[in-house]
Amino acid sequence: MSHRATSIAERADADELTVLTALVAVLHRRGGQDTIRIGGTGLATIDVADDPGFAELTERIADATTAASVVPSPVTVESVDLVIADDHFELRAEPSEVDQLRDQVVAALADARERPKCPLSVLNLAGPGDLRLIAGFAGSGVAALPARCVHELVDEQAARTPDAQAVTAGWTVLTYRALVRAADRLAVRLVEAGVRADQVVGLLLPRSPELIVALLAVLKAGGAYL
Repeated sequence: MSHRATSIAERADADELTVLTALVAVLHRRGGQDTIRIGGTGLATIDVADDPGFAELTERIADATTAASVVPSPVTVESVDLVIADDHFELRAEPSEVDQLRDQVVAALADARERPKCPLSVLNLAGPGDLRLIAGFAGSGVAALPARCVHELVDEQAARTPDAQAVTAGWTVLTYRALVRAADRLAVRLVEAGVRADQVVGLLLPRSPELIVALLAVLKAGGAYL
């Protein structure tokens, strides 16, 4: 696996445990996992299914890493390395992910300073790149959406750029071609199971690529999701 390093914070601005907590929070939000693995010389598993606050998560990580004898540097969180240098922290991750990951960790650290009890689900992770994207959507020059269903728009995009990234979650990537094929397969199964036009289908899934596939499949089958 190729990695690239990027500086994330000065040692004077945050301690090791706080930066580690921010990284865990970001990877949880990006991937939707209920447990996050932290490894050094040992291995600790952090449970975040109950949406703890940042301060509480910090305590959990402190307890878990102490019990597992996880060495402070370098620490591997899922597939991302956190390196503690003399005067700063570094992230080592996939080149295509590392800049956004750094910005989101920095944003999480800033929000946690202001709201230490803030649950992970509402912790602000919007870095500069994310804010620019949001501002672009909010501009007056954005064209009105065509009067077509979401799954039809996705099908059209898949026809234009089948190999482009459609869904990313952590290190999982679905192209438009893979997304549409998976949704089509599930839609056929839903129709065979009795889903009809305007029928409501309940979905209970975490934020994940599987959720996006399920949403599109319900629409393709003619139903509505709840």
